[in-house]
Amino acid sequence: MFSTVSNSYLERVVDPIVAEKLSGSGGVIIEGPKACGKTATAMRHAHTVHFVDTDDAFRQLFSLDPALALEGNTPILLDEWQVELPLWDHVRRQIDLRQAPGQFILSGSAMPAEEQKGHSGVGRFARVRMRPMTGLERGVFSGGVSLNRILHGEQISPYKVEKLSVPELIEVMVHGGWPADHDATLRSARSHVADYVDRMASYDVFDAAGSRIRRPLGVRALMRSLARNVGQAPSLSTLVADVSASDGLVDRGTVARWLEALQRLFFVEAVDAWYPQLRSKATIRTSPVFYLADSSLSAFLLGANDKNLLDDLETAGFIFENYAYQQLVVYAEALGGQVMHYRDSNGKEFDSVIVLEDGSWAGVEVKLGASRIPAGIDSLISTAHSIDVSVLGEPRALILIVGSAELAYTDPATHVHVIPIQALQA
Repeated sequence: MFSTVSNSYLERVVDPIVAEKLSGSGGVIIEGPKACGKTATAMRHAHTVHFVDTDDAFRQLFSLDPALALEGNTPILLDEWQVELPLWDHVRRQIDLRQAPGQFILSGSAMPAEEQKGHSGVGRFARVRMRPMTGLERGVFSGGVSLNRILHGEQISPYKVEKLSVPELIEVMVHGGWPADHDATLRSARSHVADYVDRMASYDVFDAAGSRIRRPLGVRALMRSLARNVGQAPSLSTLVADVSASDGLVDRGTVARWLEALQRLFFVEAVDAWYPQLRSKATIRTSPVFYLADSSLSAFLLGANDKNLLDDLETAGFIFENYAYQQLVVYAEALGGQVMHYRDSNGKEFDSVIVLEDGSWAGVEVKLGASRIPAGIDSLISTAHSIDVSVLGEPRALILIVGSAELAYTDPATHVHVIPIQALQA
């Protein structure tokens, strides 16, 4: 596993969110996949730091005198706190006793099961979700089109953005957004992704699932199946069949536990369905769709690289959808929004739906190439017309995120906002 702590910190979209949450809550939980930068970000906001998973002296003091172990200049960071689950109740108690904001930061790369954790901590902790870096955070994208402004009615006057060719975009997707690799060579970054997958499949999933029997080939097959179904809603039966084809017969319960472990480790993200009122009698598809934590994981598991993807643009399109989701969800959550998906039995769909705190919404479609812009606009308009806006209101925006395009604009006929991926920002 590679470290995410660097001597030169790169600003993250969540930095102001962490600061805001600390000003209003006794504790802040920063969670997300391993190596996405949680520790480095948490350390930027902490005055006292304890690495719980490696600090034997801290764990010994905590076992003897929990209150004394939790003293120090605040905020106090407890990194990988979940390896010492009793911390949860003691931190919660200290927050109650101190009655002051900004006391603790808890960061972790595995979400404990609720039955393990105990008391929910409602009212004491605020949560911040971190993900691998966006292209803008990495410094490989220029930004320039504000999602926030679009969601508040601003139109995009046509202008050219920094050009990003298909080969360049593919290299960005395959490289990934891992902070420690932000300026690494593609070969080095891909090697680290291989190590990441190996560690997850050989150890972490079984530890999170509480499994004594380890079947790394089976977990790899499950990961590969999820990568093949990025942005889709594969049934558990499909996942079981894919795993069994690679590693012998595996029961549904085992695959379900592995899938849950991958979600608790933030390796895979399940995106819930959006339930609008419809004009037709179509049935809404209710199953969650899956995205991997980083497009580099999807590419690696599919055996895709910067060379062979140029000859397989269909697979490149799926990986681009994963990459676009990574960017969109970071920016949408920074604005207080939630990203969902929409599909119905009539074939209407939004790749993503941004739902804001007041219930207002925006539909999003993702297309890899500029040649697909007309089809993307048509799809957005057709799907929007199927929604009963008398109940939910008109969409705040309809957004088409495009790869390998260099013109950002609002289509004058349909008011769809066409945004090259490299121009998107919060």
